[in-house]
Amino acid sequence: GDVLERKWVGWMGPEPPENTITLVETFTSIQGEGNMIGVASHFIRSSQCNLRCSWCDTTYSFNPEKEGHTVHQIDEIVKGALASGVKHIVLTGGEPTIQPNLGKLVMALKAEDFHVTIESNATIFRDDCLSCDLWSFAPKLTGSNTTFDHEAMRNYAHWYTVLQNPDWM
Repeated sequence: GDVLERKWVGWMGPEPPENTITLVETFTSIQGEGNMIGVASHFIRSSQCNLRCSWCDTTYSFNPEKEGHTVHQIDEIVKGALASGVKHIVLTGGEPTIQPNLGKLVMALKAEDFHVTIESNATIFRDDCLSCDLWSFAPKLTGSNTTFDHEAMRNYAHWYTVLQNPDWM
């Protein structure tokens, strides 16, 4: 299928400048789910989400007008990751694929030899993030004010097959 066009839309607030990501928080902890459960990880929680799931435990990441949503330079984020002392990065949210410069952040983290996991609701296809090590998808079907995005998942499945990476999805 065709790659979906990514656009910053008005409800997200002002578009972040080039080479930046809007974050809610960063912290180092233990990954509590998925293929990397139990691994010391540096979490980078991006601002914004395109869904409003009734069960969400990070609703504070939704609104860019709230305190704590701040724009960070990608090199500053990488320095923080290096200072964490761990080699596993989790890009989470909100929904990290909303961030226009996410691909640049993934490339910068990979250049420092980090293992990069992206936690995503799989509604936005990001061809510029295919170099990540693990996609942790949590597609939402009900209670999230959206429907399952078959086109985005078809794109991810296609690239999973092309790249033949058993840890990718």
